[in-house]
Amino acid sequence: FQESKIKAAPFVVVFDLDETLYFQHLKPQYAACADFSSTLGNGKTNYIKKAPYAEELIRKVVALGGAVVLYTANDDSLTMRNLDNWIVDGVPL
Repeated sequence: FQESKIKAAPFVVVFDLDETLYFQHLKPQYAACADFSSTLGNGKTNYIKKAPYAEELIRKVVALGGAVVLYTANDDSLTMRNLDNWIVDGVPL
């Protein structure tokens, strides 16, 4: 969380992660269509499918000078694991 960047931005776009920027499933049959995965603390794998053009949208907001805030009502540790594995331009989201 970089509060100073958010305060300095001319505008802020808030995205909900779940079912907006990505879809996540624990079922192995989703592995084939996943864009990336996260290993959970219980040893299970969480398969993540990014929404179409999610990364392009984030890049566009940043290119226009805006700040992006990601929101989720999901478990913080799961979300951070997912974001650590979602790489955009060589950097974890």
